[in-house]
Amino acid sequence: MHAVTRTGVDPLQIQRTLGKARLPRPIRDKAVVALKRMSAPGAAEARKAAVRGMPVPSAFDVDGLRRDGAGLFPVESVPEAGAATRKAQAIAEDLKQKGRMKTSDTARKGKFLVTLRQGSELLAEPDIADFVLSDALLGMASNYFGEVPVLSDVSLWWSPTNDSQQESQCYHYDGEDRTQLKLFLHITDVDERSGPFTYLDASTSAKIPATKRVSARLTDELVHKYVGADAAKRFMGPAGSLAFVDTSRCLHYGSRGNSVDRIVMMVQFTRFLAPKAAMPRWDLPETARTRLSKVQRMVLNLSA
Repeated sequence: MHAVTRTGVDPLQIQRTLGKARLPRPIRDKAVVALKRMSAPGAAEARKAAVRGMPVPSAFDVDGLRRDGAGLFPVESVPEAGAATRKAQAIAEDLKQKGRMKTSDTARKGKFLVTLRQGSELLAEPDIADFVLSDALLGMASNYFGEVPVLSDVSLWWSPTNDSQQESQCYHYDGEDRTQLKLFLHITDVDERSGPFTYLDASTSAKIPATKRVSARLTDELVHKYVGADAAKRFMGPAGSLAFVDTSRCLHYGSRGNSVDRIVMMVQFTRFLAPKAAMPRWDLPETARTRLSKVQRMVLNLSA
């Protein structure tokens, strides 16, 4: 991701260093949170104050999202989604025409999940920035967390045809924090053939005994031992469809068994004090910065 840290605190590096010292994860997490607080005094409190009175967009059910950890939304729920979808389609088509949409034998997920564009390279596109920083998305995410979050990542992913079941193709949680939100925007039409994002809602996920490792990959057989196979929900729909999922609370997988390609944009929001999420400062052109609201600047970790 083409972004620099605002405070000099690198949570992932600190986690790795303390991990080599064999310190338990709870202690590592507390150390990172303390350092984040020290490096930006009052920032966490300011983010909570900023969300008070911020309206919840009418198209979103924040109470349902808090309850289930996931919500699917109609194409028209975010006006900026259409232009962002078309821009992402154009980016993917350009890469395809130039022969640059390729799988990799060396990348960890290179055979089933390929990052086409990421970070500031995507956010530099005005149509995509308008979508990511829209009132609807930021209002939903801020009300979900009870604070203005940090934009941790923006990625354009391609899932090529495959027949594997490994890594993130198995049920798992994401481990940046005990809660986070990932927004998925379909860039192509997605159906059963596309290896759709598949998840268990938060209450169903809680029925699966916790593992010692947050990053553990769980087999279907283990999951189905506690909940039926029909408990899984799949995010499908036309290009422009939207879903918010708390991937720290909902077991999930994706990109499994594609017989047709899938392209999706992922936008990740985390809490400011998330113990395993960075605090990136997003580099935007100066002309774009002058139009940003206070909340947008907080999301991007830009100075006032």
